[in-house]
Amino acid sequence: MCFFSEIVMKLLCARSWKEILDEKLQRLHSLQFGAEEALENGDGETSLMLNLCLLGFLESQCSTAEDRILASPIIHQTKQRIDASRDKVSVSVDR
Repeated sequence: MCFFSEIVMKLLCARSWKEILDEKLQRLHSLQFGAEEALENGDGETSLMLNLCLLGFLESQCSTAEDRILASPIIHQTKQRIDASRDKVSVSVDR
């Protein structure tokens, strides 16, 4: 292993669980609030994209049944916003 790889590995291992959790929460909030804002502003395409990213992020973070139970209200809300976003996009396409 080269010297650079060792440094990278040490930096990756040096991150605390709090930093990792904070990063994941920031991503969750960013996607969630961005999707809500886009939907409120009538931008169905952006809202749809952000909600699909949010759904993928949530699904990727659920590794146990307990995770799924805790995330299920957010997943349900996200799926409802996906439907609303699709409605907005289909209305704009029909015009």
